[in-house]
Amino acid sequence: MQLQKIFVVLGPPGSGKGTQSSLLAKALRYEQIVLGDLIREFIKGTSKDAIESKELYDKGIPQPDEIATTLLKIKLQNVHGYEGAVFDTFPLSMGQAQALDEIVRDLKVSDMKVIFLNVNKEEVVKRISIRGQSRSDDTPEIAGRRFEEYEKRNAPIKEYYRNKAILIDVNGNQPVEAVHEEILSKLGM
Repeated sequence: MQLQKIFVVLGPPGSGKGTQSSLLAKALRYEQIVLGDLIREFIKGTSKDAIESKELYDKGIPQPDEIATTLLKIKLQNVHGYEGAVFDTFPLSMGQAQALDEIVRDLKVSDMKVIFLNVNKEEVVKRISIRGQSRSDDTPEIAGRRFEEYEKRNAPIKEYYRNKAILIDVNGNQPVEAVHEEILSKLGM
């Protein structure tokens, strides 16, 4: 079965992208692809790129487009038996958005939608503080910096997808199930 649909879930750090992409992938029986997981696996390596990526990761700085795009392409080469995929946190820059356009063209994907979880900074910092210190990027200071960096990088991406008429805005400040229901409703499911 060839990949026909890609749904992208974007939002600031702590907005619930992981939860919502997982719920959506399960509801649709699609492959879930989490860029953060791909990066966390990559930075366990000992290559020069892996070590440099870990340094960026530990500071809450997004990965270079080439690294993120390469990791996604490798993952997609190993996706078999799914009609669709749900991406969690890709693209994070205009370079990645343009790379995703090429990937969609190359794979002949017929339908792509970008779901954006709108959550304010205060809620993001609160959620990340609640989820605990399980990751090196889960401190309030780094969470605030990641939110600000994400907002700067994300504004043109949102506009890019809005202009392509594939952006779906969702109120991410709601309870988990309400967000999931809004996503399904706006996707017409």
